[in-house]
Amino acid sequence: MLKDLLLLLFPKSCNACYELLVLNENEICTNCRNELPIVSNESLTNLKGLFKEDIVITNFSSLFYFEKHSEVQELLHNLKYRNHLHIGELIGNWHAAILLKTESFQTIDLVIPIPIHKKRLRQRGYNQVALYAQTIAKKLNADYRDDILTKTAHKKSQVSLNKKERFNNILNSLTLNKPNDLEEKHILILDDIITTGATMSACVSYLKNKADKISIASIALVPNESL
Repeated sequence: MLKDLLLLLFPKSCNACYELLVLNENEICTNCRNELPIVSNESLTNLKGLFKEDIVITNFSSLFYFEKHSEVQELLHNLKYRNHLHIGELIGNWHAAILLKTESFQTIDLVIPIPIHKKRLRQRGYNQVALYAQTIAKKLNADYRDDILTKTAHKKSQVSLNKKERFNNILNSLTLNKPNDLEEKHILILDDIITTGATMSACVSYLKNKADKISIASIALVPNESL
């Protein structure tokens, strides 16, 4: 009764399409849950092109295709810039249910979010990947660690850089802490979106000789990129 009254007085809207949510809908409306573009297995196979031949990735996963001016973009913007943190938990539960269907994702030991610099963290107030990653770690019965891979150099914006420049920009800004904690571990690196793949590629390159196995996943993937 109280929940119904609160919804009546303070109606909430879908974080993807902005239609008003009805009772029992949470963060995303039922229509968007059914219509948001789920990434195909073929696109996930193409992610191998992100990495050099000497980097072996155990598995890949991404939940949604990303396009500009789409519901997925609105969803990510609400998560990343508008302080709608609970979206991360909802998407984490959604994505974890898919990951658990694949045997290799059932062996994850550590979940590591893509780090952001402390200056950006102060400006935004949170790492948009954190709750998404924490939720997936819990569902996979893995440890969540945001203290192993940190970003200690605040580099210039990535927007105007090409893929190689982005890769070097990220690689030179990373610091590895407690590398022994990665020994004989299968780690899962998580990000909100994979575009050119430079950020994820740099992180994987940085950790490739430290962990036993590395898998990657993200909330969204930009389709038709030359990865």
